[in-house]
Amino acid sequence: MESDLNFVMRSLWGREMMKWSEQHSGINNNQFGGRKGVQAQTAALNKTITCDVIRYYAEDASLIDNDAQACYDRSVPVLLAYALLRLGLPIHLIKFQCKWLEEAIYFFKLSDRVSKEGYGHTEKHPLYGTGQGTGWSPPSWTALSYLISRVMDKFAPGIKLVHPDGSFIQRVLDAFVDDVNGGLTKEGFQDFIPRNDNILQRGKTVYEQTQYNMQLYSHLLCTTGGKLALHKCAIYMLITHWVQDRRRLQKTHLIYPPIKIQPGIQHASQEVKVEDVRKARRVLGVYVAPDGGSNQQYKILREKSVKWATNVKSQYLSGHETFMAYKQGVMKSLEFPTGASYLNETQCHRIQSPALIACLQNNGVVSTINRDLVFGPYRYGCLNLTNIHTNMNIQKLEMLIGHTRKMDKTRKILEVAIGCLQQEVGISTPVLEAVYGTYSCITTFSWVQQLWKFLQEIGGSIHMPSLWTPVSPFENDVNISNR
Repeated sequence: MESDLNFVMRSLWGREMMKWSEQHSGINNNQFGGRKGVQAQTAALNKTITCDVIRYYAEDASLIDNDAQACYDRSVPVLLAYALLRLGLPIHLIKFQCKWLEEAIYFFKLSDRVSKEGYGHTEKHPLYGTGQGTGWSPPSWTALSYLISRVMDKFAPGIKLVHPDGSFIQRVLDAFVDDVNGGLTKEGFQDFIPRNDNILQRGKTVYEQTQYNMQLYSHLLCTTGGKLALHKCAIYMLITHWVQDRRRLQKTHLIYPPIKIQPGIQHASQEVKVEDVRKARRVLGVYVAPDGGSNQQYKILREKSVKWATNVKSQYLSGHETFMAYKQGVMKSLEFPTGASYLNETQCHRIQSPALIACLQNNGVVSTINRDLVFGPYRYGCLNLTNIHTNMNIQKLEMLIGHTRKMDKTRKILEVAIGCLQQEVGISTPVLEAVYGTYSCITTFSWVQQLWKFLQEIGGSIHMPSLWTPVSPFENDVNISNR
């Protein structure tokens, strides 16, 4: 692809068209990929907090992870043309794109040589897709995924998270390009089904509706030319039971059989197994487990840190080169997924330790040096290295404040999670302004609870006037916890 043509693709499709679409509400908030000002971590954060709220209410639910197969290489140009026209792309540019895809000839480049013969689209052997690495591929897929998302919102019940004040947010899926996280809750059903004490009977309805949702998405994807990579997809069944007055998720992977999904209109059905709720799956670099466990995330990051430390010790790098590789390389990689995770302080220190020790030793610094001198700022004569645990909680603060100001759907999900914590504590003071140590013994482990704990450690608080607090129904009444 010539660089000047790719520049035109990025400029007209990726910037001008997407800018016009955002201004005229041509794209909904279900897609987090290919859009300016939207973080990849937001989709992972939504899943993390959704799991917290589901566990809090002990509601029967399911989670679905869908992954399309080579989405940029399977788009049908005719349908794509209508999708782009809806987003405001001029007709002459749409004709150019369709003509280019029809007449383009592809060659192989191996080392410094280019193949003499190429291949292209023919009536006998049609080629679809917009091409890998082209500037118009991300916005083109965003246009198609909007159509799928809109149909799913209309015909598939989804996840409904209810705030203690009675308000709610309902959604079917969150997508980053072709990685889609969805699911459903009992509250999300169009016709509410009363709770049944029989776990198998309760879960049967969720199980059948989950199969319908996943099959509908698969068929919609197929109409655009796409196909689900079912070996990359997964399903979680979240059925809660009580053990000694504590909420516990059932090991549903031992109860429910795999769900059969037809990847295409004329394809044979394939099985997608129900995963263990304790098993974390990768969501945009973040390993999220429905039961709130962080062992898998800790294990992955610890291995990455150990591997980097081993490589540094075996290479002939100067102290300055090691220092820069540590700050700009491995630390960025280790810190990225932590903002949407449940890692605790001990796990963060163990993750950072191998890489930090290797960095210090290559710079001639004793590895047992006081960590205040390592993490302190330059103005105090310290090394100014970052602490993963501190940066993780700073990320969480930035996400909370950023989404609150942005007024997007993640803000509503966060407000539901904070409202659940507020209701659990039972005080009329906004929970993020209250003293964590006083009420920590009665709180449920969650993302918001971890953030509240960090605020206590740094002596801070967050004042959000719009947050809900319980009120006394009658004069002279007190809240559940008034002292």
